Amino acid sequence: MAGIQNLLANKGCYHITTSAVTGKEFFAVVIQEDSVITTLTGSKGTNYLSTYNLSGKTLKAGAYIPCTNEETIAAITMSSGSAIGYNQVG
Repeated sequence: MAGIQNLLANKGCYHITTSAVTGKEFFAVVIQEDSVITTLTGSKGTNYLSTYNLSGKTLKAGAYIPCTNEETIAAITMSSGSAIGYNQVG
């Protein structure tokens, strides 16, 4: 059932700007405007910038960045732009 709950985002969301965000658990983020992410780390230490080859790239509005089923996005920092982080169902 968690997959359906994630799709519906029934645990809410969080607006992310250029401040570092930690202490949250996101299953995915959606970019809201052209953005550059400098940190994107999973709860088990996965560097998603490297995993998804996003280091130094400008992401376009609407880009969907998921996490694996085994972990959550635990830290994100953006140098420009904004995103919405969707809270992990727990």
